[in-house]
Amino acid sequence: MKESYFTRIFSIGLVTGLILSIQLQPARGQSPDGKWSDFVNISNTPTSSTYPCITADTAGNIHVLWSEDVGGRTKDLVFNEDGTPVLDAHGNQLNHLTEDGNTLFYTRWDGKNWVGPIDIQFNPIGRIEYPSAVVDKSGVLHVVWVASEGANAKLLYSRAPADKAESAREWSHPVELASPILFAYYPLDISIDTFGGLHILFSKIGPGPGAYVINSFDNGNTWSAPIQIYTTFDERGEQEGVSPVMLISDNKDRLHATWTRYDVGGNGRAIFYSQSRDQGRTWAEPFEVATWQTGWYEVDWLSVGFVGDEIHLVWEGSSRVATQVERISHDGGLTWSESSYILPNLVGENGYADLVTDSADQLHLLVGKRGDSHTLSQGIWYTTWEKDHWEDPILLGTTDSSLYSTANQLDQQNLENLLRGTFTGAGLRYQVATIVNGNELHVVVVREGDGEIWESHTTLPAPYISPKPYPQPTKSPTPLPLPVAQIRQMPTTPPPIAPQEPIPKNDQNQGYLIMLGALPAFIIIIGLIVYSQIFKRK
Repeated sequence: MKESYFTRIFSIGLVTGLILSIQLQPARGQSPDGKWSDFVNISNTPTSSTYPCITADTAGNIHVLWSEDVGGRTKDLVFNEDGTPVLDAHGNQLNHLTEDGNTLFYTRWDGKNWVGPIDIQFNPIGRIEYPSAVVDKSGVLHVVWVASEGANAKLLYSRAPADKAESAREWSHPVELASPILFAYYPLDISIDTFGGLHILFSKIGPGPGAYVINSFDNGNTWSAPIQIYTTFDERGEQEGVSPVMLISDNKDRLHATWTRYDVGGNGRAIFYSQSRDQGRTWAEPFEVATWQTGWYEVDWLSVGFVGDEIHLVWEGSSRVATQVERISHDGGLTWSESSYILPNLVGENGYADLVTDSADQLHLLVGKRGDSHTLSQGIWYTTWEKDHWEDPILLGTTDSSLYSTANQLDQQNLENLLRGTFTGAGLRYQVATIVNGNELHVVVVREGDGEIWESHTTLPAPYISPKPYPQPTKSPTPLPLPVAQIRQMPTTPPPIAPQEPIPKNDQNQGYLIMLGALPAFIIIIGLIVYSQIFKRK
């Protein structure tokens, strides 16, 4: 009877430990099936919404900001040369809302719903455009943008608690970090490293024009003196200059900067890459990735992505049409492959190709392209990198996976019939993408046909990373009263760089959790053994 009693206790303890070990493991995301959600309108305003930016945080939220033309036109109908209306695939007259914005709008995805949208900054006598944003580990949303009044444009910065950013009162007073800067396509970008260092790349005009970087190592309270990493010569930025620019930080805290040198016509004539391995202290000599040649359309929109030490540079041009081209480094950006054309069935200039990496170290690419050189943009194409090649892309909004193979063989009428009723068509531009929770890929895009920002997402076959709550309580950011002159005189010193170690692919050690969950069972088992020995001695 005693042995049966101990056996039952042993079994109960073991089962209890196993149950606890299962419960302590993180919840998983929905089963990845490769399907994208239907596009939803997240701006939903009567006037033009454009130039969105997107960023994710460790609490499982997506933050999107854009430029809104508050008080602007609500109609910009499109007509044919004979005066008849130009119709979209649904039979409605095209209404292209593409005005410049004067207001900064914000919305947030909390995992279930979109909060907002709300206006957080307004420029009554000028423009607000090209926002860029990051969230730090303490849950603060940092945003930069271009504000212009007449011919003068300046770089502004503000911040807010990420979980309260839908309230305009939570935002700090904007601080001017640089001026004059170029007012053109994406003349600035912000990035954050794992130490919390903030880094901004921007295109300066006036005395000493070129590409500059500034850094902050105290949460944006003070900023370093500008570091010039590339020089141009036209102080007005009319004959030549730097735009667009991009800046990202990889999982080894290397900063990657890219930019285009344009000419008097605005087209890209050369694209460049530089890297910093010491938190922006010093920068490598700019590497000329590609240079325009006679007969080419341009070289432009240089973006960068990474998988460990494998760095991908993707741009548009290097041909008589706007195709996609790539160079790859397998040693962290020290040496580069020759240029190679990718996704050859697609053409069109509609902004950057977005390169994002999931928790399984899988690289994904999204880009706005068309399948025929005589038609307008037909949509957002998505593909993944498979060791040594890009998979044939799919067109978001369609269910035809074979469309890419025939994309450049269809005439306009067949395209319209094929795409009718889907979220595709003319005027899809400036998509931006991010990954949250390790395996949820979100993309937003401007649809000029209605002047709105639209979003779609999918679940990837990668490990799900459980969201981490923001530190509590979240404090409102302190005002930033320092004028730009004082900020420049108070360069911050970066903290010592810690030895770089591989970053885990997941934020939780699964083996540790299982051991932790089984701990009660082990304690019970050991207790039973000890008790049994004592009982036998008696």
